[in-house]
Amino acid sequence: MTMRPIQGKVVHIMATFLAGLLLAGCLERHEQWKSVEQVSADKRTMLTRPTEPNFDGKLLSAWLEILGRPGPWESGNWTQADYLTASNAISNLGSNSVPFLQFALATDENGQGAIAACRLLGPKAKPAVPGLVASLRAGHIYASYALIEIDPTTIPFITESFTNQNSELRYRALSALSLGPGLGVDITPARPAVLKCLEDGDGLVRNAATNLIRQMGGKLPWTDPPEGSALKFE
Repeated sequence: MTMRPIQGKVVHIMATFLAGLLLAGCLERHEQWKSVEQVSADKRTMLTRPTEPNFDGKLLSAWLEILGRPGPWESGNWTQADYLTASNAISNLGSNSVPFLQFALATDENGQGAIAACRLLGPKAKPAVPGLVASLRAGHIYASYALIEIDPTTIPFITESFTNQNSELRYRALSALSLGPGLGVDITPARPAVLKCLEDGDGLVRNAATNLIRQMGGKLPWTDPPEGSALKFE
């Protein structure tokens, strides 16, 4: 009579033990799957990085690092000769460098150097335009120069930055637009956006906008509009 409860307990203990082993096996298998997934993710990450072209014994990233450094007037860490050599490397690599430039812009790996390289390449870097637009929106102040020199249809993206909180970004965007006529680009469609900049809170931005309107053929009776005044031309 007393054996049945004992047998029941033994069966319960064995069942619990076996369930534990089964669960442990499942957990171990889950960790294995997780590791495989992680490895696959790492491989995908590696595959998205294009093969770097090289010139004169240096990978493209090394040339981008030189192009992205502050000028000697700011830090003294590169010379004009360095910049000219790097510019020559980009010119020789040409469109072969564009896939890696796209990667550099997307990851912001030597992003400033990538922007400079795109500007040097001009229309050859057109596939990198989406990355340059993203860089401009992210606050890279020189991206607008590359955009105007690569593709004039990007002007709306440049004027979009006229409302950016960074006054230097606004100023650089206006400065980039001023290059348009010299490149054979019609910048007059940007006039309405430039007019709004005449009442910008930053003096440099207002002056840049004034000069740009004059460059477009507009005449202003003042350099900076009086506060709260309507914008009128002669």
